[in-house]
Amino acid sequence: TKKPKKVISYLVERKISYRTIRTYNMYYAEEGKYRDRVIIPSYNIQGKINFFVARSIYNALDIMKYIHPSVPKEDIIFNELFITWEKPIILVEGIFDSISINRNSIPLLGSSLSEKSALFKKILNFKPQVILMLDNDQAGKEGTIKTAKLLVSSSERKHLNRLSSWEIKLIKRR
Repeated sequence: TKKPKKVISYLVERKISYRTIRTYNMYYAEEGKYRDRVIIPSYNIQGKINFFVARSIYNALDIMKYIHPSVPKEDIIFNELFITWEKPIILVEGIFDSISINRNSIPLLGSSLSEKSALFKKILNFKPQVILMLDNDQAGKEGTIKTAKLLVSSSERKHLNRLSSWEIKLIKRR
């Protein structure tokens, strides 16, 4: 059929390898509510699925790009199981940003960090170096400023970095 080719084409376009598909335990839904979507599960610290993102393989304007469970995103630290809090963490907007970095990165599932979020509380507890790599659009720029202000005002941050687009490219190549 044409659908498996479309899914493979979509993932190749996103630079997702077979190894990455296996690492992140991605699935493709052919039927039902999540039809024509790549499903990316999130695992909590105990290794149990606590959330997932279902991304449409189509970019049509009349289709919602993302569908996820109706759970407050503030309660989720996406793929916390894979985070080493003693090392620097990289905050990004979306799951595919996180996958492309593949190094202790956490998707905010939006464009800024909330003071009420589990992630914010974990950052305050462990005090890792925080690197902000949000999108370079208006929402990302505003989110970077908002998140930086929140982190700086909430603790004695010595290691808060905002990478230029040039430095971001260097990180993605390593």
